[in-house]
Amino acid sequence: MKQHPFPATMSRNRFKSILRFLRFDDTWARKARIAARKAAQGGPSKQFSYAMPPPEDNFGHIREIAHKIISTFYHLLEPGRNLVVDEQIVKFKGRCGFRVYMKSKEGGSREIEQGKRVVLDLAEVYAGTGRNITADNFFSSLKLCLELREKNLTYLQCYLLG
Repeated sequence: MKQHPFPATMSRNRFKSILRFLRFDDTWARKARIAARKAAQGGPSKQFSYAMPPPEDNFGHIREIAHKIISTFYHLLEPGRNLVVDEQIVKFKGRCGFRVYMKSKEGGSREIEQGKRVVLDLAEVYAGTGRNITADNFFSSLKLCLELREKNLTYLQCYLLG
């Protein structure tokens, strides 16, 4: 039976103690950062932007380090010619302040052109590379295909049978 390496590094209590005090942002500057975002956006935002997150952003305390990690991944990973975009729905009953409830998966209305926005956001760094993006009908629209063509990207809609 394989032994996990973490217990050899530190005890669970020591890990919990470190985790309790671990912070990635300046808590003293947090209020100023939120006020600056509110002023820049003219109030609370309904549309999420990676460059300018909403003032009520619950991800704000780790956004800077997450952005550094993501940009490092973009520099280290060179994907092939074909890219795939898909969603994953995970049943969750716990408490989380920033979870997203997608009414569209329950038959209700959804954000207008949400699929298009997601694909364009993810494909932004690959514009001009001639890559192909494959996704299902949740993401597909004629407007998306036209915008991707302008960015020298192709699109293939996948139909699932069964």
